[in-house]
Amino acid sequence: MEARLSKARQRLGLVLRNTGPIFTVADVADVLGIERVDASKILSRWATQGWVVRLRRGIYAAVPLESSGGDVVFENPWVIVPSLFETAYIGGWSAAEHWDLTEQIFSSICVLTAGNIRRKHHTIGGTRFVLSSMRGDRHFGTRFEWVGNQRVAVSDPEKTIIDMFHKPSIGGGIQHATECFRNLVRASQGETDKLVDYAQRFASGAVNKRLGLIGEAMGLSEFARSLFAGKSAGNVQLDPKNPGDRLITRWGTWVPTHWERWAHE
Repeated sequence: MEARLSKARQRLGLVLRNTGPIFTVADVADVLGIERVDASKILSRWATQGWVVRLRRGIYAAVPLESSGGDVVFENPWVIVPSLFETAYIGGWSAAEHWDLTEQIFSSICVLTAGNIRRKHHTIGGTRFVLSSMRGDRHFGTRFEWVGNQRVAVSDPEKTIIDMFHKPSIGGGIQHATECFRNLVRASQGETDKLVDYAQRFASGAVNKRLGLIGEAMGLSEFARSLFAGKSAGNVQLDPKNPGDRLITRWGTWVPTHWERWAHE
């Protein structure tokens, strides 16, 4: 019995050395040189023994030997994003934390994906992931960060701002998104050309309105003029989650009470 367990552990070790802590049925089949149906059976036995846990259909993670409850906790949960979520990148508040655009600490990870979203919230390995849709043609402005042996895409600082002004909810609300925008401008010593380029490529009238309005309030006149040309017809809410009661007609944007206080800070 011990010999069989030892051999099984050796096979699991071989899989981990070739794939890392996250692997699929296909990975196991390729590494062990077996059929997928047999790989599925092996993974089922390993799961029963508490050696691996299924993250979602066909995707597994190894349980550390020191784990007493069969739970898997990732040192950096970003590592599982490429395996779990289709055509995705880390963005929003999580990217803002990564690039030091904010001092706030968020308890969940924001993932932007071009894939179908059946459930917005997922809790995996003790970490909560919040998914938000993003069209494939807007998947630009990302960098790859190495997490162990896994490359993980994350929006760069400028694209993080564009995404948050597209969907203020993934930025922790428009006030926090504005704080991140201000911190980026300070860090770049007022350089905004890349933001303008990204806004033009993103091609969203709502982004131009929100970002242009806030930029103008911050005294970034040239930046605001560049975005003014790309604003769309109609009106938008500065923050859809916090509907405004005053319309800034020049920008076609409804703003909440006291918005100027934090926009000018």
